Amino acid sequence: FSATNPSNQCMVSDTIQIVESESPNIIAGSDQTIFCSDSSLTIVGSGISENGQDEINSFLWSSIPTSLLQNYSTQEKQEKSLAVTEAGTYILTGFNTDTGCSGKDTVVIEEGRIYPTADGGMDTTIVCGETITLNSSNSMANSSLGQLAFEWITVDSSLEFGSNTIVEQPGMIVLKVTDDFNQCASFDTINII
Repeated sequence: FSATNPSNQCMVSDTIQIVESESPNIIAGSDQTIFCSDSSLTIVGSGISENGQDEINSFLWSSIPTSLLQNYSTQEKQEKSLAVTEAGTYILTGFNTDTGCSGKDTVVIEEGRIYPTADGGMDTTIVCGETITLNSSNSMANSSLGQLAFEWITVDSSLEFGSNTIVEQPGMIVLKVTDDFNQCASFDTINII
């Protein structure tokens, strides 16, 4: 900036340096995986101001896809922590209300709810006085990490464990197959006529 005095032609000048302020350091938390045993996962964010000394206390969560947070209130989205129930990418924006600067970070919630396939066989007819063996050999794990646990809920509502069960009377049998890694369970109903 410079100015000239018209009466004596003296000139003065001054320089102003404008320095771009750094963004606050925002941390959205560690990436996680949500499993069937989880009703929700809590992601906890934090933030430090540009000078590294002041804690950021103004936040806003968003997501990709945006529909992940459509049922959350504005207040919930403005908290430092957020309980999430769906896999996706969550973005935390932190605002330094003193400088007007903001920073962002993302956290990814991976889908771990991979259900096994439950297959107890076809509906079948039993002859009076005979037995039928049902087996779960066509059931399969859809995650590479888990072992399957088999539970048969029999006609008299008792439980039997194992890959096979013997049926002695007509009724409905339910096979429950649980992946022990992610605790996801699937069901198959077999009607014995």
